[in-house]
Amino acid sequence: MRRPSVKRLYALIAVIMISAPVMGWNQSSSVLVNEEGIILTRMDHIVVFASSQKKVDELMRIFREDFQLPVFWGPEGLNVLKGKELKPVHGYSGGIFLGNVTLEFETWEGNDIAERPPVDCGYIGIAFEPAPLEDAIRRLDDKGIKHSEVEPWFAPMPAGSKSLLWELVYLTQFEGTLLKLLSSYSNC
Repeated sequence: MRRPSVKRLYALIAVIMISAPVMGWNQSSSVLVNEEGIILTRMDHIVVFASSQKKVDELMRIFREDFQLPVFWGPEGLNVLKGKELKPVHGYSGGIFLGNVTLEFETWEGNDIAERPPVDCGYIGIAFEPAPLEDAIRRLDDKGIKHSEVEPWFAPMPAGSKSLLWELVYLTQFEGTLLKLLSSYSNC
């Protein structure tokens, strides 16, 4: 698979920044959630996968310094517990605020993360904020759209406790893409 050039990445981001408000991907759309059977309320963030922490830092620097865009978080290390089996996973992530959506650069140790594609950099995924997750899953089932089971992600807390960070549901119907529903719960 050919790696996308930096120019193509910039062009894609520009198109998304321009089209997101036009397509109704904004906070105000969440008002309509349960009234019309809506599955998605907005695009939460765009994920660009990197091969290393060094690549995440390089991408963050370009967007922060060259493009003068505000940093939403990090970059910082991520130590989380994934799934019902509470598997420890380690990653590195930083986010750039684009107005209606966040651009996240991330990398994960190992290839055991479903999101971690076997590419150097440039693979892009999109996380959507769902209507209440249970409602969104029911609507996906009603429409025959294939999806994963709910996958909870936790932050380890003192004394062995944990705090739910988010839950993911991958839209598996669209093979070769990374589209996911993301319900966020806390910012630990």
